Amino acid sequence: MNVYLDYSATTPLAAEVNKAIFDWQARHFGNPSSVHRFGQSAKIKLEETRDVLANELGAQSNEIFFTSGGTESNNLALIGLARSLARRNKPIHVILSAIEHSSVREVGKYLQENGFRVDWAMPDRQGRITLPSVRQLMRSDTCMVSVMMVNNETGIINEVPEIAAYCREKGIVCHSDAVQAFGKIDINVSTLPVDLLSVSAHKIYGPKGCGALFKRQGIALEKTALGGGQESSLRGGTENLPGIVGLGKAVQLIGENKNDYEHARQRQQGFEDALRRVYARTRVIGQEADRSPFISKIAFPGINSESMLLNLDMEGIAVSVGSACSSGSIRPSHVLQAMQLPEDIVNSALRFSFGRYTTDQELQYTVNKIEAILQRLL
Repeated sequence: MNVYLDYSATTPLAAEVNKAIFDWQARHFGNPSSVHRFGQSAKIKLEETRDVLANELGAQSNEIFFTSGGTESNNLALIGLARSLARRNKPIHVILSAIEHSSVREVGKYLQENGFRVDWAMPDRQGRITLPSVRQLMRSDTCMVSVMMVNNETGIINEVPEIAAYCREKGIVCHSDAVQAFGKIDINVSTLPVDLLSVSAHKIYGPKGCGALFKRQGIALEKTALGGGQESSLRGGTENLPGIVGLGKAVQLIGENKNDYEHARQRQQGFEDALRRVYARTRVIGQEADRSPFISKIAFPGINSESMLLNLDMEGIAVSVGSACSSGSIRPSHVLQAMQLPEDIVNSALRFSFGRYTTDQELQYTVNKIEAILQRLL
């Protein structure tokens, strides 16, 4: 039996999305920037999809910019804003959370190497980034804050609404990486006071290589990809229209699958309870915090996480140690280390992530195999 429990790395392409992409490509191939009828039909489809995504986020269509995915959206938001502020000769202090995805952490290092002042907000013992942890780092020259909505390793939901509201009060631009939140928990930027927000298609049963950045009107960004005048001159390069068509269909499916949240919540609860029964030392990371039901970070003290991962893989079960954006490497989690968890927890933790197609049968099979592996390795 093959079991896929790595939905946070990527989701299977929904059949409806695959059909939408195939049907579009079979009939259309025009460049949206071309003035002839082939190009204009592509342009119409591009703008229709922009409207679909804007409506789902509660944004205006001219606030949506298509990118190649979450990483590019994060780079465009943070580097683009930093360069824009620097061009105006403003002193810049940036606050990032210490538990961000690598596409934000690496940007933070880049900014530091290029003369920007960066501080890192630490999580509390439950793994949350809270308003007090951000507020204590603020200075008179703080211009930008970035805190992810849902942590990609633990599923813990950070205090982004509170942080964003405080930033707005202080005139500070607030960005949030919502890649693990979009399509899973409610996001409406008409009430959520973030200024920049990143989303990705392949986390919501869409294609890889496509994403978007919400940029609130009035926020100035310097372009990071030079080229033509695509995406209102913010992002040069011909748009990935097949990917964008797929993203649009995946967004439409969000509304048709309103039970995804409850489905995941029931699977998560049953799975975690079953693991506690088969191994008394099982530790669910952040279990007392507000968590996404789509992610369970679970430690098995006494068992090395790499050994458990490889043994599960041999049983046909796909899980992960943490982020999929680490070139296939297995390293101690910076998120768990930032939470100051004991070494035996950090070194034995795996991420199980669930989705629309996860079944109870798959989870019971996984529990049975984990029990057998524990008996063999302990």
